[in-house]
Amino acid sequence: MSTNETLVESVESVVEAQPFTPYTPEKSSSRTWLWIPGIALVLVLGAIGYWYWNAQQPVEVNTETVVSKDLSIEITGSGRVIADHPTDVYAKSPGLVSQVLVKDGQKVTIGEKLVVLDQEILHAQLTQAESGLAQAQSNLAQLSDGVYSRQAAMNAAYSGIDAASQGLDSAYQMQALADAGVSDAQNYLNWLHTAPDPSPEDVYMAEQALSQALIGQQQASAGVAQAQGSLAAANGSLVQAQAGDPASSIDAANALIRAAQEQVDLANQAIDEATITAPIAGTVVFAQTAASAQAQATGSGTPLAGASLMKGSAVTPGVPILTIVDSAHVLFEVDISEEDIGQVAPDQSVSILLDSDGSKQLKGTVTSIDEVAHNTLTGGTVFSVKIRIKAMDDAKVSVGMKGEATIQTTHLSGAMTISRKALFSEDGENFVYVVSDGQLSKKDVIVGDMTDEIAQIKSGLSVGETIALPENISFEDGLRVSEN
Repeated sequence: MSTNETLVESVESVVEAQPFTPYTPEKSSSRTWLWIPGIALVLVLGAIGYWYWNAQQPVEVNTETVVSKDLSIEITGSGRVIADHPTDVYAKSPGLVSQVLVKDGQKVTIGEKLVVLDQEILHAQLTQAESGLAQAQSNLAQLSDGVYSRQAAMNAAYSGIDAASQGLDSAYQMQALADAGVSDAQNYLNWLHTAPDPSPEDVYMAEQALSQALIGQQQASAGVAQAQGSLAAANGSLVQAQAGDPASSIDAANALIRAAQEQVDLANQAIDEATITAPIAGTVVFAQTAASAQAQATGSGTPLAGASLMKGSAVTPGVPILTIVDSAHVLFEVDISEEDIGQVAPDQSVSILLDSDGSKQLKGTVTSIDEVAHNTLTGGTVFSVKIRIKAMDDAKVSVGMKGEATIQTTHLSGAMTISRKALFSEDGENFVYVVSDGQLSKKDVIVGDMTDEIAQIKSGLSVGETIALPENISFEDGLRVSEN
């Protein structure tokens, strides 16, 4: 029953309860009291009449028209610029940093010198290897000229044994450093697996570091095996020299020359590899290497390259010294909530605004979506989405820059739309109030996609209809209204 009908019935009931009887004057003085009920009745009827009249007045409401327009559904999120394919730079042999020739953020060209390792020990090893080679060649020359001396052959064999022994000691030192690199890399990976929320990127980098460390360990083991072979050959030449057989001594001398030459080649190779160059052109990044994270996680007292790259930093084949990123090919990584991630798909268009320059809008497309979620610092569950930046023009974009990405998940052409605030919901049903002939009419609607402010209406309304907007007014079906 409407408010107007209720007021009419109230008036009728009062009239029936209080019938009007004309007043007939009497001579008694008590007649004065007969005026009181009549006055009260007039006041009640006046009040009810005012309420009834007021109820007939329309309520002013704000309205809008149902329109058809293009609608873009967007999801926004904060993120940062990351390298597309970062290239970690490793030392090929264990050692200590002697010079750091680049700075964090510096642009380098392919082949440019980055870091030089200490070469004092390496040059000493080369001198020793060259001396052993010269001695072996001299001994062979004497034997070849027919000048055979059992003692000379034995002296040459002893020299070869000394050189091979020192080479084996150096190989053992290299192996010890390589073993330490494997241990550190494995400890860091184990620590990540027990961490509350390790990022997939950190786990991947740790796994790569361990893989490189294992390769270095294998190379060091091969070096030990080679040095052991050289020592065995030197011991064999001593046995032959002691036997006093010139032919056998010549064979032993040739074997010593081959072993000595291998030691010289290895020493020269180690010296060449002590100067580390850029494998690609790009920008140097010291931060966020596996070495840096490993140093923080393990609390190592030895300065590691990448954590604090400086003179005296220890390097091993399994730990990247630094990273080089190609600034021309970068990605923007953004975290999207689990509520919205279902709307995101590869190849969707994205606009990006960097905090460093909000006036320039970068364009990009979604390239990949992580399948494993991770938690934010506030406890939310998010998925990382990577976006390839298409054209940067003259915008300065560097790895690590932060910003906001807007992903266009859906574009609807000619969608029937209303303001989202015009929607009402009750018991899982959506409805609006249509304004028609000065009254509100409740209509159920089917809602499609929505933004923060706009809702798509699939059915229940027609373009051009007028709907009411709630403004601290209680709406009901049949309420008389006037458009504000």
